[in-house]
Amino acid sequence: MTSLDHFREVIEGSTPAPIGFWAAWNEPWRRMDPSFESVSNEEGSAKVAFYTVNLDDHQDIAQEAGTQVIPTLLLHKDGTRTDGVNGAHPDHLKRLVEEGSSL
Repeated sequence: MTSLDHFREVIEGSTPAPIGFWAAWNEPWRRMDPSFESVSNEEGSAKVAFYTVNLDDHQDIAQEAGTQVIPTLLLHKDGTRTDGVNGAHPDHLKRLVEEGSSL
């Protein structure tokens, strides 16, 4: 994610978007990142668009999204947050992708 405007475009879009909020120094995200990469490359993930937000670089996006825990995974479509989870839970990421694929 490159800017607050980009974030707003993504969450308003019609393509379901799992968004991972992270920081390089955050150990739970470092454990989660390989899962995020792996799931984003799975065949069933083609119906969603994956994004990440480095919270050290984009505090404005974190504030707009209401992110208070690192990592946080959110799913947005058509301007609505449809689901989300706090913490490093690869199984929840797969659930978000499955939900996004069915929207």
